[in-house]
Amino acid sequence: MQRICTAIVLIVAVYACPSASRAAENCARWEQQIQTVQQQMRRSHTAAQGNRLRARLRDLRERVAHGCR
Repeated sequence: MQRICTAIVLIVAVYACPSASRAAENCARWEQQIQTVQQQMRRSHTAAQGNRLRARLRDLRERVAHGCR
């Protein structure tokens, strides 16, 4: 019984906390996406597209601020 409980705890710990390399991959991907959105914002677009781009940029910056620093 103790082995089963220990195994369950280990499985939960592995899935609840992403590894450092996974977190670094996420951060790098988000930073790249921020650059892409910023490039898209420099081009002409409709008001609706601009609003979506600004919302996406806010979301990405929030993810980086909370998950990468």
